[in-house]
Amino acid sequence: MDYVNDPLVGYISDRVRSRWGRRRPFLLFGFLPFAVAFALLWWRPPIAGQVGLAIYYAIAYLLYDTAATLVYMPYFALTPELTMDYDERTSLTSYRAAFSIVGSLVAFIVPMMIIGTMQPENAGRVTLMAFALAWSAPSRCSPSFCARANAPSSRNRPNPAFATRSAPSSTTGLFSLPWASTS
Repeated sequence: MDYVNDPLVGYISDRVRSRWGRRRPFLLFGFLPFAVAFALLWWRPPIAGQVGLAIYYAIAYLLYDTAATLVYMPYFALTPELTMDYDERTSLTSYRAAFSIVGSLVAFIVPMMIIGTMQPENAGRVTLMAFALAWSAPSRCSPSFCARANAPSSRNRPNPAFATRSAPSSTTGLFSLPWASTS
C-alpha cells in the first residue's frame, strides 16, 4: 500500500499552499483520520466469524496505513525545509530518531503499567487506553504546529552559500513533539 500512498501524499503535500506552509496542515489536521484509524485497530467489532474479523482488521489496517502516511510523509519532508545546513539536518534527524525511540518505549511501558497485562478480560481497558492516547495527540502537536510561523517554502529559500546556521534547539521541538505523539 505504501508504494501508492507515499508518492501520492508526497505529490499532494508538495503542492499544498496555505498560510501555514506546505507540511504543517497535514501534521495538524491529519491527526483526525490517524486517531480514528488507530482506535479502529484496537476496537473489536461484534462480528462472530473469524473471516469477518479478518476482513474488518484488514480494512482497519489499510485505513491506518493511509492515515499514517498523511502524517508521516509531510513530517519527514520537513527536515530540508527547516534548514539548508547539512549538519543541522543530520542533527535534527538524530533528535527525531532519539525521540522516536523514547516515545515508543513510553508508549509501550506506560499503558502496560496502567492496564496490567494483555488478557482478554482487559480488552475494555485496552480500548479505552487506545482512544485516550489517540485523542490526546492534538494537544501535543499544537505547540509544534505554531512553533515556526514563517517557514520558507522551497521556492523562497536563501542561497545555500549564504545560509546561516541557526541553533538546533530552535527546531528540535518541532520534531520531538509530533513524533512522540504518534509513537
